[in-house]
Amino acid sequence: MWGLPEGRDKESLLELDRISGSGSPAALSKAEFLERVRRSNQACQQGEFALAVRLYTEALTADPQNCILYSNRSAAYLRLGQHAKALDDAIKARLINPKWPKVRRLTFDDLTALIVVVG
Repeated sequence: MWGLPEGRDKESLLELDRISGSGSPAALSKAEFLERVRRSNQACQQGEFALAVRLYTEALTADPQNCILYSNRSAAYLRLGQHAKALDDAIKARLINPKWPKVRRLTFDDLTALIVVVG
C-alpha cells in the first residue's frame, strides 16, 4: 500500500472534504447527486477540469466514501496541474477501496512524479 505523505494521516485526508467551504453543505437528493456526477463526468470529457472538480466536490458532500469520485477528481486535479490535491485524492480513493482498478493502475512512476512535484 502507498505510504501517506509526511504530516498526513487517513483521518486528516478524509476530513479535508468535510471541512472545506464556508459551512456544512446542504444535503443533495439522490437525483441532485446523480446530476452532479453526470455533469462532472461531462465536464471532464469536454476539458472543463475546474468545473469538474467543483461538481465532484459537491457530489462528495453527499457520498464522502465514494472512491470513484475521489479517483475522478484526482484525475481532474492532475489535468489542472494541482499535483498535491491530485495525490491526496488518489490516496483517499486507495484508502477507501484498495482494489479500485483506476487507482491500482497508477504506476510507481506516476506516484513518484507526483511526490517529486509536491515534495
